[in-house]
Amino acid sequence: MKDLKNTSYEVIIENNNNFLNPGSIVYGKVLERLLYFICIPGVIVNLIIFYKQIKTLKKTKSRSTTINLQFLSMMTFSDTMSLLCILFSASFNKYLDLSNIISTISCKINLFIIQTATAFSIWCWFVLSGIRYMAVFKPYTHLKLYYEPLYTTIVILFIICFFESKTVYNIEYLPILKVCIDTNEKARKLLNVIEIVSSYLFPFIFIFIMDIKILCWKRESTKTFGIIHKRSGNKWKIIRCGLFITITDLLMNLPSYTIRFYTLVIPRDDLNDLYKSKIFSIIYIISQVLYFSQFFLNCLYLYTIVYRSQNHSKKCKRSFS
Repeated sequence: MKDLKNTSYEVIIENNNNFLNPGSIVYGKVLERLLYFICIPGVIVNLIIFYKQIKTLKKTKSRSTTINLQFLSMMTFSDTMSLLCILFSASFNKYLDLSNIISTISCKINLFIIQTATAFSIWCWFVLSGIRYMAVFKPYTHLKLYYEPLYTTIVILFIICFFESKTVYNIEYLPILKVCIDTNEKARKLLNVIEIVSSYLFPFIFIFIMDIKILCWKRESTKTFGIIHKRSGNKWKIIRCGLFITITDLLMNLPSYTIRFYTLVIPRDDLNDLYKSKIFSIIYIISQVLYFSQFFLNCLYLYTIVYRSQNHSKKCKRSFS
């Protein structure tokens, strides 16, 4: 504990790497206000969208729409939980005065939910990209899919929960500075590097490759079968919009994960100097705003992929009737 007392605020906060305590970092008040501005409307919008998803899921008979809605519902729920936990962490020290034991338990649970929900949401993007890829390049296999993507996602969720339980094992609440820290620095660095690779880098690379291949296939097929694809031009616009939203979502995560990885690998002395830099503080705020703003993209994805495709199919039915 003596070493912790002599450590700067910024280093202690970054030791945790994930649990955001906006009031304790440089420009913290600015970031805190931005978080409230993002999270409160985000929770409201996500709850409305989640309700509409469940309502539409009960009515729809389309297999592909059902699969999309299942994943979007899980992602929306994950995003809502993340936003609620972020709000809790932002107001944790301001409005609550709890014992050290309860505060430590709250830190562990809150951090576990944020990390699990974020990783799960990204892996849902991965599975959805895989489904799109199969629909284009392996249509017969895609036609047979029904519960398989859901079962795969459940297995992924259990793996994520098991791993994230390890990352929060050494988390403790430090009442002196009112922050949550990881007491085992060696284990923290190793587990955080593994988490960044497994929960972001690996799915990001494969999602990017699959989505780019779909876009490239569309261009080549348009040159060869231009007349055929003009008839389904609106459908391809919807798919292209979905691909753009997916890649944008992942790119908005990139600055935050890059900063986390960089602060894990540089020496402690350089890390102290880094936190004293105003430029880094501004970059950090921007990365966090981008990171939390991406929770809105499920709403755009839902509107683009599901509602627009449903309206398009209704118009097609009317034109044939």
